[in-house]
Parts: sequence; C-alpha cells; structure tokens
Amino acid sequence: EVGKNYVDTIDMKGMTDAAVKAALAELDPHSVYLPPVELTESETELAGNFEGIGIQFNVPEDTAIILSVIPGGPSEKAGLNQGDRIIRVEDKTIAGTKTPQDSMVRMMKGPSGTKVKITVSRDGTLIPFEITRDRIPVNCVDAAFMVNDTIGYIKLSKFTRTTHKEVSEASEKLLKSGMKRLIFDLRNNTGG
Repeated sequence: EVGKNYVDTIDMKGMTDAAVKAALAELDPHSVYLPPVELTESETELAGNFEGIGIQFNVPEDTAIILSVIPGGPSEKAGLNQGDRIIRVEDKTIAGTKTPQDSMVRMMKGPSGTKVKITVSRDGTLIPFEITRDRIPVNCVDAAFMVNDTIGYIKLSKFTRTTHKEVSEASEKLLKSGMKRLIFDLRNNTGG
C-alpha cells in the first residue's frame, strides 16, 4: 500500500530492513537482524576460523590499536605487537580519518596466500610490515589446566561451532589428570 500510494518513490528494501529492525528491537537484546554482509561476517566468526592477518584490535578514538596478536598467526610471524597503532593499510591512511572499524577489518581480511601492507606506529616510529594472510583458528578455550590435584580450570572466551569439541577435549584431559571439580571461567565471554 505504501509503495502504491506514497507521494514519492520508496526504497522498499531499505524500508523493509528498517521495519524488521524495529520489530526485533521490541524483543530482547539478543534478537537482531543481520544484513547479508554482517551475516557472512558473523557466520565466519562462528565457524571457528577465518582468513586474515590474525590480530584483534579496538578503535577507542580514531586510531586502531592492536589488543592482541593471535599466537602462530601471520601478524605474530611478521612482528606486530600488542599496543601497535595501525596507521595505514596498503596506501590508505586509516588513522585519524574516521574510517569505520568494519571497513578496517575488511581491508585487512582476505584469502590465504595474499599479501597486505600494514604500517604501524610503535613508540612514535612508523614501521611498515608486509603480511601474508592465512587461515586463523579462533580458539574458544583460552586455558585448561589443573589448579591442584583435584580441581581443573577451563577458561571459555566465546562460543563458536568448535566450542563443544574444544571443551570436551579439555575436560577429558583434565579428567585423566584426576579432576573431580571444575572452575569454568566465563568472565568476559563475548557470546556467539
């Protein structure tokens, strides 16, 4: 009816997306509409691996700061460090340009075997890196060990498709080591 009778041309896709988002906002905080691009990104993360350079970063103001470098990943091999500030990806400056975080992610992700140039600022010095992208495993179990003779500890940071397998394997090892009780650490778990 709106499309037929409204005084101007309607972007029906945009209007439909807005209606779906508004309807789901009335439910709970976990029910959200994911447009196709976001759905693909979400499914990649849930799959337990992705292809890229292997860093986690945040953009507290207008510069991406590396929070962690995934052990054994391409960025660690290239020499990137926690605390490095990402200034450029290829020849595009992303620091101080209000580049959205999801755009930064897309610039750095890519198929295994392809290269990307990242320039970081470390203690005020600009350092260029050429990083060969690779498949990055996203582990859910950050730590699993025996606290003492009978108490085991498992730290679970997120939920993905590999969570059940990872927790089961960690539990089996701890049970073989004599675990009778378990500390299951879900602090700061990002969900999934």
